[in-house]
Amino acid sequence: MAASASKRKAAGSAATKPQGKGKSKAPARRARKRGLSFGFLIFVFIFLAGTGVFMLVQRQFAVTCDVKVRKLQAQIDVEKSSQESLRLSIAKLKSPGRIARIAGDEMGLGDPAGVIYLKYAKDASGKMVCASTFEQTLRPFVPAQKPAEQKDQGKTQASIVKAPAVP
Repeated sequence: MAASASKRKAAGSAATKPQGKGKSKAPARRARKRGLSFGFLIFVFIFLAGTGVFMLVQRQFAVTCDVKVRKLQAQIDVEKSSQESLRLSIAKLKSPGRIARIAGDEMGLGDPAGVIYLKYAKDASGKMVCASTFEQTLRPFVPAQKPAEQKDQGKTQASIVKAPAVP
């Protein structure tokens, strides 16, 4: 029994500590540690490169958007000035003085001499009957300006010197 116990002990020690393999485990562990650190460095490098590329793309996108905003702002300014000039021309076209001048000069229209009032009523047979009345308007006579007086328009009364009237 003693012989078999010593054989088991020798077999157990041989199984736990192989003679040739004990030296080869240390370099394998060192190689594995180097492999982890090299793989980690590669991962970090790829991560940093990806982050850098992402930042460059974001910067380029921001610059492109800024250029578009500036172009749109310039276009808005041009359109606002165009709109303002159109509003000014509309105001000139709508001026009552211009309309009165065109009506008098080009169309031969003038101020009315009076007002006509129409009154509608039904007669005994149920038909509509119109009755009209004319009221003449009395306006003070305003003489037309002479060409010499038109030159003085826009000046104040103090700046216009007139000769005394001779009877």
